[in-house]
This record gives sequence, C-alpha cells and structure tokens, in this order.
Amino acid sequence: MRLAVLIALSLLATALGIVPGCAQTRVALVIGNGGYKNVPVLPNPTNDAGDVAASLERLGFTVRRVLNGTSDDMRRALRDFAPLARRSEMAVVFYSGHGMEIGGENWLIPIDAELKEDTAAEYEAVSLRSIMPLVAGASRLGLIILDACRNNPFATRMLRSLPTRAVERGFARVEPIGSVLVAYAAKDGTTAIDGLDRNSRNSPFTAALLKTIETPGLEINFVFRKVRDEVLVATDRRQEPFTYGALSSGELYLKPADRPVATAAAFPGLPAQVAAFETFFRTSITGEMAKFGEKGDVKFKILISEDLNDDSYLDFVVLNTSSYFCGSGGCSTEVYLAGANGSYSSVLDLFGSTSPRVSSHKTAGFKDIAAVKYTVHEQPVWSIHQWNGKEYALAYDQFCGQVAFEYCTEDDSSIIIDRIPDSDADRYTAKPGASLFDAPGGHGLKDKLGPSLTVVGKVRGNDWYLVQLWKSRAAFVSAKYIVRSAGR
Repeated sequence: MRLAVLIALSLLATALGIVPGCAQTRVALVIGNGGYKNVPVLPNPTNDAGDVAASLERLGFTVRRVLNGTSDDMRRALRDFAPLARRSEMAVVFYSGHGMEIGGENWLIPIDAELKEDTAAEYEAVSLRSIMPLVAGASRLGLIILDACRNNPFATRMLRSLPTRAVERGFARVEPIGSVLVAYAAKDGTTAIDGLDRNSRNSPFTAALLKTIETPGLEINFVFRKVRDEVLVATDRRQEPFTYGALSSGELYLKPADRPVATAAAFPGLPAQVAAFETFFRTSITGEMAKFGEKGDVKFKILISEDLNDDSYLDFVVLNTSSYFCGSGGCSTEVYLAGANGSYSSVLDLFGSTSPRVSSHKTAGFKDIAAVKYTVHEQPVWSIHQWNGKEYALAYDQFCGQVAFEYCTEDDSSIIIDRIPDSDADRYTAKPGASLFDAPGGHGLKDKLGPSLTVVGKVRGNDWYLVQLWKSRAAFVSAKYIVRSAGR
C-alpha cells in the first residue's frame, strides 16, 4: 500500500549492519607496544601486532595499526576507532605489550609511561574499562584480545598512594556486558610469557591465536577454547588463557565454513542447467510482453542459483530488469523452481524487496528465502518466506536488533514481526503524534508520526507495531498509538 504523503525524516543514528552504502562492517584496532622508554624492551609485541593485523585483514577486517604507541597515540587511535566500531558488525581491539592491575582496575601501558606512582595510571595509561564500551557498539560482536599480562617491571618501583592499594600480578577479572568478549592471554591474577625462547617470533598466546583464528567454520567460542588448549600444551600448563563474557545462542564466525559451490560433480550438466534456464526465461518473458503488445530486449540477472529442495536440480532467483517489469518500487525479482522434466515454475514474487538470500533452515524440505522489504534506522527487516507445499509464502518478518548483519534465525535478540493480513490492514491506523524514539532495542527516530501511515505488523510477544513511514522506511511504535477498528 502506497502512502498518500511523503514523511520527511531526520535519521539521527548511523546504520550498524551490512546495508548497501554502509561503512566497513568489520573493523579492528591493533596495538603492539614493545619499545618501552623507561623499562626494558619487549621483543615480541610488535611482531604479534603485525601478524595479527595481517590475519584480521585476511578475514575481511579494516585494520588500524599502532606500533609502539605513546599515551597520545593510543588515546587518539581509540578516539578515532569509536565511531567506526558503532557502525560495524564486528569490532576487535588487539593489544600486545605491558599491562597491569592497580586497585582492581586494569591498565594498558603506552611506551612513554613512567608510572612512578600508582595514581599516574589515570593519565599515563589506558584503562580496559574505557575500551569495552567502544567495542560494545558493534552490532554483532565486540572482541578485546589482550596479550598483556607479562611480568611487570613498573610494579616493583611504583609508589602507592594508599598502603591498601595493591598492584597485582596480571589482570583482574572483568564482566563484560552485551555481545562483548574479553580474551586474556593469562587467567586473571596470573602472568603470560612473552616468548618461549629468544628465537620465538610471537608469544605463546599470539602464536596459538594465529594458528586458530582463520580456521573455517570454527565458532568464536571454540576459537578461544582451542587457543587455550594450544597454550597450555606449549607452556607445560604454566599459562592458561581465559575468556570473559557471554554471548547469545547465535553462532558467530570470524571465518565461516567454506560453502560448497555448485560444480559439475554436484550438479551433472551444470552449465547446461544454467543455459536451459536462461533460454526458458527469455522465451517466457518475451511471450509475456507480447501479450500486452510490448516489445524490447529481455534483460535479467541471475542472483542465486541453488538447489532449494535437494533434488539435484538448480533453482534460480532472478532479477528481471526489462523495462516493462520495472517501476517506482523497483524491478521484479522472482524465484523459479526447476522440475524434473526441464520446466521451471515461478514460486515467489519478491517485487519491492531487495537482497534476497537463501537460508540453510528448511521448511517442509525447502530452504527458507529471506529478502529485505523494510528498514528501521537503515537496518534491514528481513521478510522470511517458507514453503507451504505449493509455493513460497511470507511467514513472518525478522528484525535483528543489535545483530543486523544478516538473516538472524538463530539469535535470541531478534525481533519477530507477524504481518497483519491484507484483509485486516485497513482496520489498523497509527495516531498522529506518536513518538518513534522509544522502540525495542533502542531503535527508533526522534520524530513524530504523521498521518496516513501503514501498520505493517505486530511484534511477537510485545506491545509494539512495525509501521511503514515511507516506501521501505519503517519504525517501531508503541501499541498505545495504534487504533484497531471493529470488524465488519
């Protein structure tokens, strides 16, 4: 249903997920401090940082490096990193160098620190507490990796402001909130080894991390479990890494499992199947246009070619860019199912939607299909289509909240929206003047509802509605602003 008026919106927050035109979705700040000016040099941190940075870049991260950073260097880098993290899917901070606990507070030590007194940490060092909120701004995962629990030469000479204020070995335990993990090279209260011998390029912890982090299909929690096991073996159990924080039930991968691609072995006559569909599509669309007296070239793009129902025949999601099939709402995107006799049938029309994807989740033996119909704060609301025995039908919509990077079927933080049937749509109206700010998960706009808005659906298990603002733009609105008229 089209809107009668155009609502002018001021979007006051930046997009957090992978959306066309969005900023980098994986960002990392990597710091390696070894060239200390006032205590002996550490040989490995710059190697650790350089090697981890290269690994993260191979994993698709945009990486900022700081090697042998002063206090100003580190603070400036963190300041610049903050807005990137807020616009990211995953934000990682890796630090290798000296670190210490003072009175229960954990500090990362720049190379120009003197730390003659314990109170000097406030202005000479960088607190771990200040970094955790930065990575927490990422939509999917905030990760802090600290190879910084080495024996600390500052501690022995440092003056204490209070006799009871301890300067402890290693770091203190932390309790991150949200989707944040903090990985220590050594468990709280213990110290880490800089290198096993003089010829070691990396610390035992970083060496294990580099060995593990690029493993395809290894979920993030298992990455650090495997790192722990590797370090325990390498150090004869003298050093035990530890990870703090708890994520939701959704699986997270720094490097997803290699997805099988369609090959001639998997699909006999693969090129022939694609060629057969292209021929079918051109013939079908030419005939459709001829029925209405239209002429012109048939233009299209195959977006997805995948076996949707495990029958060894490729099915296709195709974008029809022929002028007759495009309008103000976009161009026609359809899903075609292959038959055993070489025929194809259209089983889903996605006109007005974008970014179609195929899910590994199956309904009645067919993989679900997701596409973006609406956006909230420029983050996608995925329309989930499931097989009903004859065709694909809209089952529900899903907004990933703080996890807006993909079709988020497994994540507990997602918001499920049940669509209002077309037969009842005219019975729902939104009161003008409703606030759009206090929305689930904090996603909303500092604006007010105008007239003539379409109520799309109701949030499952909550008193919120998804309301269309203009074209694909939408917002969550409290049920108190929704009026439902009596049925006929």
